[in-house]
Amino acid sequence: MSVGFSKLTKGISLMIRRLFAATVLAVGAGVVLAPTAFAQDHVPAPGFSPYSEHFVTPLEPDAWRPSSTFTIASPFGTNDIYCASYKSTMCYQLDPAGNRHDLIELNAYIPKLWVYNPF
Repeated sequence: MSVGFSKLTKGISLMIRRLFAATVLAVGAGVVLAPTAFAQDHVPAPGFSPYSEHFVTPLEPDAWRPSSTFTIASPFGTNDIYCASYKSTMCYQLDPAGNRHDLIELNAYIPKLWVYNPF
């Protein structure tokens, strides 16, 4: 009786090894053959255009001089800012993950100062 049980356990062991080998092969092939994800370029909302070159951070010398630049308080500096203007100016900034965050203008308190809205 122990001989039959021994053959049974060897058969199950062989089946598990084959199943494991097939799983490893399938996962390896999936990793190798999977398409590479490419980051897509941001397409601005209608009417918005890139505007980063018109902004400076509060630590830059032009931030507190009379100039045509705007000052932005944002953890992402002046990267990926888009603005639209008709009767008023609206701006947003993209975070590194590509999420859009509105910029709030504090013109009534400090002229030409924009603040990043994290929500």
